[in-house]
Amino acid sequence: MTVAKLLKLVTPITIDKPDVMKTIISRTIKIICRLIPI
Repeated sequence: MTVAKLLKLVTPITIDKPDVMKTIISRTIKIICRLIPI
């Protein structure tokens, strides 16, 4: 899954449901932070 493909999927969701998108982004960031310890 490339970044471009992800963006194409994500962009319509961002326009339709911004609140849902914020939740998904925050969850994704939390997961990434857990995977990559600072």
